[in-house]
Amino acid sequence: MTTATAHPLGDTFSALAEHDDHAHPLAKGGGHSVWNMGPACAPCNPSKNDSELLGWFAGRSPGIARWLCAQGAL
Repeated sequence: MTTATAHPLGDTFSALAEHDDHAHPLAKGGGHSVWNMGPACAPCNPSKNDSELLGWFAGRSPGIARWLCAQGAL
């Protein structure tokens, strides 16, 4: 079975469960470019919905949110 790596969390999953994710959502003006897309696992992609990738990622952990703020990313 082929595996892939989800870009938000780095988890591996079956390629059959792969979703195409837009880091900058289509609903917010993002496009279908290679720079805006990456694989996401089946549980994560629907939970992200139309959130920006970094905002969604920060919402998953207060520690991640603090680190992203310290880096100037949020």
